[in-house]
Amino acid sequence: MEMPRHDRAQESPQVLIVGQDGMALGGTN
Repeated sequence: MEMPRHDRAQESPQVLIVGQDGMALGGTN
């Protein structure tokens, strides 16, 4: 139960960072 909780917490920031980076660098997603 603690494993998925940690995964989600780390996935949230990673997805946000990747989304911003992709939009700023790519823009034509």
